[in-house]
Formats: sequence, structure tokens, C-alpha cells
Amino acid sequence: MIKSNRYLIIASLIGIVSIVCLMILYRQIAVKSMVDHETRSNEAITELLSKAIRPAYLELIDSGANFAAPGRDHVVTSLSREIERLTRKSRLLKVKIYSPDGLTIFSTDASQIGEDKINNGGFLRAMEGHTMSNITFRDEFDAFEKTFSNVNVVSSYIGIFGETIGGPGESPEAVFEVYSDVTDLYQQMQRTQWLIIVGVLGSTAIFYLLLLTNARRLDRAETARLEEAERNAAQMRFQASHDALTGLHNRHEFERGAERLIESTQK
Repeated sequence: MIKSNRYLIIASLIGIVSIVCLMILYRQIAVKSMVDHETRSNEAITELLSKAIRPAYLELIDSGANFAAPGRDHVVTSLSREIERLTRKSRLLKVKIYSPDGLTIFSTDASQIGEDKINNGGFLRAMEGHTMSNITFRDEFDAFEKTFSNVNVVSSYIGIFGETIGGPGESPEAVFEVYSDVTDLYQQMQRTQWLIIVGVLGSTAIFYLLLLTNARRLDRAETARLEEAERNAAQMRFQASHDALTGLHNRHEFERGAERLIESTQK
């Protein structure tokens, strides 16, 4: 029984480790796949958006850090309304635009206009022609004068090269940072993950029960074999010292008993 239990413990540990490794691997693959898919979506939306608002953001870039330039507030307000209109049916929550020197010339969150992002990793990668994305969870997220609670967002830094996206080797005329809401996708991924966990745990439980049943069957067979061997040994010892017909001690056993009795009387 001890040996069988040892096998069961080892099998259970292997099953648990396999489940943990499978869940870690699945989560990494699922999150990466979701971020990659959303990055492509963000790039496509940004390409269309940049073409529609290009004159406005170029005007803001030309005015640079002169936030008191005449008409600038009107351009920012008009640009914000246009972006909100264009992205109304999309998952975009926020749009920020940076000049090539890292200055935040526009944001749908007006409080962030003027921030310096020259040393930001995502901005620097976008200036090299590479889109950089990451997923984060936000307790609160301000977007288009609204506040969203408990959202998962994918933020992408995307370089705008003239009227297109991409083209490493030339410097972007601007960098867009767009935030898209992936809360529903993330929750769906988690539900799928739990379904996999339940399925794997169920399969492991069935496998464990089969092992336990087989171990108990083997233990019962081993116990029966040992009991049978003990009975056979006892029967052989009895037959060696008793007469098969009368069941009394045979001559050999009688002589051994007589010798023991004589030896005891001589002491």
C-alpha cells in the first residue's frame, strides 16, 4: 500500500505541475495574441484617423511649445471633437499626439497637453519606425471627458510617416499614442482560461481516481497473494510434522519431541 501511495503522490504532483505550466503558457500566448491583434487594429484605425486630421495636428506641431498661440485652443477643441466623432464606434478610449521632439501637442485628456515624452520608451521606439504596445489594468481611466472604471487597455505608440504608418529609415512627422478598451476580450480570455482549468482538473481527477482504483486492486491482489502464501507455508509445515491420515504427529515429529523431553530431564 505504501508503494502504491508513493506512485499516486508522484502522479498527482506531475499532474499539478503540468496544470500550472499549461495555464502559464496559455496565459502568455493568449495575452500576446490579444495584444498583437489589438496592435494591428490600433494601427489600422490610427492610419485612417491620421489622414482625416493631418492638417490640424500639423498646425499644432508647427506652433510647437507656444501653447498661447492665437487660435490654438480652437484647433485643439475642434480636433478633440473630430477625433471623438471618428472613433465613436471603435474601442478607442484616448488619443495622444506627440511632435518629433517628444512634446505632447494634443490629448483627448487636455490636462496631459504639454507633457515631455522625449525619454519615453514607447515614443522612442515609434520614432524608429516600430509600433510598441502593452496591456494594463486601470482602476479609473479618463477618456473623452468620461471616466471608466476597472478597464483593461492596450496602449500603442505608432509613428506617422507623412500620410502612412511605418517606413523605418525615415523620421515620423508625429507619433500617436492610442488606447483601446480590451476589457471584454480580456474577460473572455479569462473565462476560456477557467474552462481549460476545469477541464484539465476534471481530467486529472478522473486519472487520479483510475490510479487509485487500480492501486487498491493491486493492493488487494498483493494482500491475497501474501495470505495465500502464508496459508501454503503453514500447511506445508503441518504436513511435514503430522500424519496425513490421522492428523497426529508423525514419527519424525514424535522422535524430535522425545529427544527434547530426554534433553530436558538430563539437565
